Amino acid sequence: MPNKTDLGNRLNRNLSRAIWLFVLAVVPVATLGRGVAQLSRVRQPSLPSGMATLSGTVLDEAGLPVGAAHVTLKAEGFEPAVRVADDQGRFAFTDLPEKLFELRATSSDWIETIYGQMRPGLPGTPIRLAVGQHVNVVLRMFRGAIISGMADDGGRPVAGIRVIASRLEPLSDDEEVQLSTQPTETDEQGLYRLTGLQPGRYIVFGYPTRSAGEVTRKNELGQDEVVMASGLYYPDATGPDTAERFALDTGEERRGINLHLHWVPVTCISGVVRFADGQPGSGASIQLESESSVDSVSGSGQTIVDATGRFELKGVVAGSYKIVAHSNPSAPDRGGPQWAHTTMSSDGRTPAEVTLVLEPGATVSGVIVFDGRSTPLPSPDNLKLWLGSLSGSLMYDVPSAFWIDESRRFTFRGVPPGHFKINVQPETARGWTIKSELVNGRDALDFPFDIRDREDISNVVITFTDQHTELSGTVLGADGRPNSDRTVVLFAADDRYWTPRSRRIETVRPDINGRFSFSGLPTGEYVVAVAEPDLFGRPVSSVLRILQSGSIVTTLREGEKKMLDLQVR
Repeated sequence: MPNKTDLGNRLNRNLSRAIWLFVLAVVPVATLGRGVAQLSRVRQPSLPSGMATLSGTVLDEAGLPVGAAHVTLKAEGFEPAVRVADDQGRFAFTDLPEKLFELRATSSDWIETIYGQMRPGLPGTPIRLAVGQHVNVVLRMFRGAIISGMADDGGRPVAGIRVIASRLEPLSDDEEVQLSTQPTETDEQGLYRLTGLQPGRYIVFGYPTRSAGEVTRKNELGQDEVVMASGLYYPDATGPDTAERFALDTGEERRGINLHLHWVPVTCISGVVRFADGQPGSGASIQLESESSVDSVSGSGQTIVDATGRFELKGVVAGSYKIVAHSNPSAPDRGGPQWAHTTMSSDGRTPAEVTLVLEPGATVSGVIVFDGRSTPLPSPDNLKLWLGSLSGSLMYDVPSAFWIDESRRFTFRGVPPGHFKINVQPETARGWTIKSELVNGRDALDFPFDIRDREDISNVVITFTDQHTELSGTVLGADGRPNSDRTVVLFAADDRYWTPRSRRIETVRPDINGRFSFSGLPTGEYVVAVAEPDLFGRPVSSVLRILQSGSIVTTLREGEKKMLDLQVR
């Protein structure tokens, strides 16, 4: 029998709806992000010494110096170097090595600036320094926009409301990403002021930092009713789907963005969780997921089953819901997480009781193959794979039990229904990347696979390679000289790959010498286009179709390093 290595019965991150966390969130129609990764920062080595120099001046829109700005120079893999500009906005970095750098400037009341940005929020231009080279640049800073207003409860000012402005950027044809700002809180007069905002489209929302919990108030009929304070979305909404979007320009101040506290009726959902053999599902996690919109009442959403198998979810507003339970992955003799789910509707007033019977999840198994030439093979004990559940453009870890044996055959047990791809932690397979992930003949890296209730998949073949592709070149202007004032877009010629998380769509800004590079792309046929420098992030399908016309088509083979110069027309 193979010596199986249990890599943890890993409970990665709960599939939770992060209803008020001011982090990356997606709003297709009404959905906020469901999870937050805890990031730990590892100190990197200092930049090695060299013979190059980078100096410059920090100026505002009018060409006046921005004194005392903090200027940061960063090369990948090294600690940033920081300088403080003098009263004339001047700074200098000396003894720099031959590397590719990013240059940023920050100052209070100003928007963080990256060298080469056409406007705030866009990618900058990398600076590639050669041995002994001296480069002088100008960093232009823009004053941030301001949003101010008041939070009230029936006309009475409310202190302690945490207010967040989320800037919206397109993520795919039908999704927008919320890039949230540093929050602020309303003062004793209920007033707030958010400063240093980038131009763009925004929604504004808030929530009480000192929740009163459930309280009893008289309703419009004079009857006692249990209510809770809801989230506040401008102008008078309870979720991002109905919140008003408005545009801000550089330096603009938008006053009167007032938030109104809503008191909504709430009830509770309680019940029992048990295994099929009748044993209580103690320690199981319960998740309440809104089927229609974002739940905007603090405190509802998730809980843990007690030792007798009972649970209670408080603060449930009216709506349609899915209740999901999954057992503790370390529960003895269960072979991995077990799952149960049900759907229900609530009027926000009537308590409900449900019973959830846990059943084993699906099994996903297969083999890992290494297709390489010289890179040492990693030990199976060190390989760490994880299942990612995809929802639109977001991906979440899934609680599951993972094993791998000495022949690199792996198994995930206790997998719930969903839309999946398998990922590897990069540090566990240094020098190797996943080339393909075949599930029933389809590559899940491009087209993730679906699992239905208790549907096992046993034929997964994950192939790693140490042969990496690279496409590089120079953007040339109409005069034949290098041009850094553009964006290079590379995308699959086949529009089946134009998906929100496609590994076959990338954009990059050329460096100050007009040079660009893409690496680690899968093999295939690609379109390479030169676009305006204000192209942001991953283009949506309609933009790709426009770029496709008249652009260069090229093919990348495994391990190929190709040079391709591009002409600005």
